[in-house]
Amino acid sequence: FILFHLLTTVLFQFILYWFNFQLSFISLIIPFFMWFFVDRYFFGNEEQVKRLITNYLSYILFITFFIYYFSHFIDISFDGNFYHADTMIQLVYGWNPVTLDHQYMDTTGILWGELYPKFTWIIGALFIKLTHLSSSGMLINALIGLSVFIKSYYFFKSKYSTWFALLIALTILFNPIFIEQFHSLYVDNVIAHLLVILILANLELMENYNLKSVFHIVVVSIILINIKFTSFAFAGLIDLSAFIYYLIKDRKIALKIVVYGIVILLIGLFIGYRPYLVNLLEGRNIFWPLVGENSWVSSN
Repeated sequence: FILFHLLTTVLFQFILYWFNFQLSFISLIIPFFMWFFVDRYFFGNEEQVKRLITNYLSYILFITFFIYYFSHFIDISFDGNFYHADTMIQLVYGWNPVTLDHQYMDTTGILWGELYPKFTWIIGALFIKLTHLSSSGMLINALIGLSVFIKSYYFFKSKYSTWFALLIALTILFNPIFIEQFHSLYVDNVIAHLLVILILANLELMENYNLKSVFHIVVVSIILINIKFTSFAFAGLIDLSAFIYYLIKDRKIALKIVVYGIVILLIGLFIGYRPYLVNLLEGRNIFWPLVGENSWVSSN
């Protein structure tokens, strides 16, 4: 539910950007209620209304608590202030990352905002706009952290004892990257946790092909595509493992994996129009300015 809400929020917001609307709470609210229909009609959970209500209320309480918690901290990291926070503030004040219109002020950091994937910035900007607190941009660290904990716990609980599964889940959650970056706008801890979720979902898929695992893989892969260039590459390699496995074991399922891989790319590149599609349309490497002619790496 958490990852679905975050993804559809960004997707809705980019649709609004294409129609030249600015950052809007509509992109937070509509996806929030969409999960009811996905859970009921896509997964067939028709008699789980009480569970859904509990999940909704828990999600709201979790967000409220961590908005309050993060309000006691400020990001003192270099990149966090240089371009992560800069881009979020530009978005809050109306900058359109698709058309590049309505830039709030001319800053050096906005160059990164234009040329890099924007998923975490959209989420952070929405929560900053909601609370008027720049620290709310860190909220995604807690949300993704909760997601990896839940996924890890249930994955290992199906194989080991409850206490051992809990220990593994806590170990995965409180890794050194998470501890170091939890109170900042850096995205490496978010990427690391999402990669773990993607690995576990692919392992589930290889154990038993099922719609739930496919759904997790599609959602997480699209998010990873739109956080960082490197997370795009890592997601592709992880997803490729399930395809190769089924290419050997069952080619009919391998064909299905190709179909949902196309879905991942279509949605992922729609959200990632800038930088990915713009790079291709302008004849550059898809991962420019990280890779390719006149890239920042080669220039340095």
